[in-house]
Amino acid sequence: MGLPPLAFYTAAASLPSILIHRGSTSTTAGWMLFSYQLVSLTASSLLPLLTRGRHDQRWTAAVASVAVAGGITVLVSAPRCPF
Repeated sequence: MGLPPLAFYTAAASLPSILIHRGSTSTTAGWMLFSYQLVSLTASSLLPLLTRGRHDQRWTAAVASVAVAGGITVLVSAPRCPF
């Protein structure tokens, strides 16, 4: 129950620093953080609608987990931010 908030707050706290370290300006890093939080807010608002009435929610949880892991992997493995 504590891992999703941990992943979100860790990414929100460290994303600007990572982007600035990889060559982005502080303004771009701020806008990227805003975009990340907007996508997170939208996804967390839509996820209950997608799971409503389904008895087996394992696929939804698996897809959401893979999406988060993929995003973190891309962020960590990118050589430098192209923005």
